[in-house]
Amino acid sequence: MRKWGQEWAGSRFPDYFDALWCSAEAYYQTGCPSLRPNFEKVLGDMVALAHWMEPAPSGDTLRQIVSNGKPPRWEPHAHQEGKYEHHIKVMDQLSRLLEGLARHMRTQSQWLDSTDIPKKQKYRKLLGGLSEKFDVGIYNLNYDTAALGALPGAYTGFDKNGVFEPRVVHERDRWDFIYHLHGCVHNSLNCRYTGDKIVWRPTLDGEFYDGPEGRWSGARSDGIKLPRTTLVAGGFKLDQLLVEPFQSFHASLVRHVYAADAILLGGYGFGDAHINFALQNFALQNRLCHAQDRPPVMILGLADDRRVTMRYREDIWAKELGQALCPGRGGHFFVDPSRPSNPIPGELPKDVFEVDPQLHVAVWQGGFIEAERRVSNIGRWLEEPINDLLVADSGQ
Repeated sequence: MRKWGQEWAGSRFPDYFDALWCSAEAYYQTGCPSLRPNFEKVLGDMVALAHWMEPAPSGDTLRQIVSNGKPPRWEPHAHQEGKYEHHIKVMDQLSRLLEGLARHMRTQSQWLDSTDIPKKQKYRKLLGGLSEKFDVGIYNLNYDTAALGALPGAYTGFDKNGVFEPRVVHERDRWDFIYHLHGCVHNSLNCRYTGDKIVWRPTLDGEFYDGPEGRWSGARSDGIKLPRTTLVAGGFKLDQLLVEPFQSFHASLVRHVYAADAILLGGYGFGDAHINFALQNFALQNRLCHAQDRPPVMILGLADDRRVTMRYREDIWAKELGQALCPGRGGHFFVDPSRPSNPIPGELPKDVFEVDPQLHVAVWQGGFIEAERRVSNIGRWLEEPINDLLVADSGQ
């Protein structure tokens, strides 16, 4: 993405993406050197910067008190387009980067669809094993086609002509769906220049419109403007989710979190507040229930390099997981049902589940795809959370 930003800037314009990346990197170094920026963080900063650089009466009113009304300084260049110049250019670069992301993910998905790799088979077996015991519905935060390939024929929220069906999504009582909360490579705007609706293209080799040039959304919270795009990426996600199909998918997620008999989280980084709060509200609502009435939740994740148990993990992922699913308890009450005491740091086996027995929350740190070899145990535990089912030698 930094390369795309450089290509957009050339020698004519400032490279806002790179400047914000370097700024975030330097900022983290002053407080927490282990933190590193990622593309979503910087895309969110671009939205904030564009809002800051929009002059009064639009833009951010804090500019008046923080910098006496002056926008951030950039090196002067030949093209001067008045007081909206940098606001327009930041938004233009942001739009191009989002379009580049959609094209890149589409190309990668075409490669994925045409390649037979063992991980695809494991993904199918994992979902197939769960489907033997449950009606499965998937909320996918990824843009690619991996889930679609693993659960073929699942309903995506669009009709056979590619038109989004919000009423069907809200009234449908069947599961067997895959809803892409943050967009999908099959998404396209309905028109190149004036596209205002997202439609579904059945194949990836057709014509896609990922952003009408020079057109942005109407004002969102506090007047913030966002590019029209087929994907949700970067900051201000709640504002990005206000358009369809994203708003209906998120509303459906909240409803299904409460309706589900069991919840499985696969490869989730706990980095999206709107997802975390849906889970946290569910956890708080069920906290006072009797243990046997509390729907079980399992997380398929990956241990960090230190291979530390949940009781001693202090990284952001573990903290956010604990806050979302074990409010008031965190990860301090997880135990390994296969041994009387937790292993010391560095000795956490790859095939071990850790369980909070009171809240019926289980964590597997051996990797998402790698959990396929334990899918029978996973399905049985989600059906009836008896912790002995997760002991490594209890059968596969």
